[in-house]
Amino acid sequence: TTTTTTTTSNTSGDAAATKKPLLFASFVRDANLEDGTVVEPGAVDKQWVMRNTGQQAWPESTRLVCVSGSCGAQAASFPVPAAQPGETVTISARLHIPAQSGCYTSHWRLTANGAPFGHRIWSNLVVASASKVMVEEKQAEAQAQAQAQAQKEKEEQKKQQALKEKEQEKMQNALKEKEEQ
Repeated sequence: TTTTTTTTSNTSGDAAATKKPLLFASFVRDANLEDGTVVEPGAVDKQWVMRNTGQQAWPESTRLVCVSGSCGAQAASFPVPAAQPGETVTISARLHIPAQSGCYTSHWRLTANGAPFGHRIWSNLVVASASKVMVEEKQAEAQAQAQAQAQKEKEEQKKQQALKEKEQEKMQNALKEKEEQ
């Protein structure tokens, strides 16, 4: 779901006040790191694709700002490309991913001159801590080694059984030869 807000403002309440343009933005899609993506601790660049659905260009001062949640950003806000009406742009934020495992959600808004506009967007990432990842990797490695060892033992048992059967066959043949003499 997305939330849409449009912003208008004017100067003081006098009759000569001029209306500033309405700014619009629509979420198109996640450019990377879709909701629920598992990430490792460290820094990641989260990207969204947004479209200017208004009739005015976004000003050069447009910023992406975290408004709630586990922002985990290395900066308070991020610059956004100025977009002409109808233009689609990719916007991004550099997020710091904590070492503690869990699900981290943050909500972001485009702002121009401090006023939010357009769809609210978010990042929803799952963190697998380094120690948890290492434990899971070691468990998988140990399981693979155990399976390989079990396979080797099974093959060795087959070889031993084949040798035993061959030895029994030799003994039976030797007995037959003695009986025939």
